[in-house]
Amino acid sequence: MSKEDVLAILESDISNPGSYKSGEYLEEHVLEHAVDILHKDKQGLIEALKDWIEAQSEPRTMLAVRVAKNLGLVELIPQILELRREIDSGKVFPKFYLRYIDEALNILKKQVEY
Repeated sequence: MSKEDVLAILESDISNPGSYKSGEYLEEHVLEHAVDILHKDKQGLIEALKDWIEAQSEPRTMLAVRVAKNLGLVELIPQILELRREIDSGKVFPKFYLRYIDEALNILKKQVEY
């Protein structure tokens, strides 16, 4: 499974008609697929999520941060830190997003400490 395969799976969740009605529905499906992909191709998942974070585009970017947080993907800390800097400087997204970014970073950094 390549990064492109992973992106195709995750993009299918975004194009799902139910996703337009509910952000929770979208997040649930992306997370389900991400868990499955994690067991098959962790590196492909990480690379796909890096792309989504670096795209700085909703809903992909914040979904990638939530998946990283929920699955403990500490490999994405550098990209999330950079996203945080971009948000804090006012270059992307409203500043209230920092709450979600900081929550993810706190959880991920705790995993690295152990």
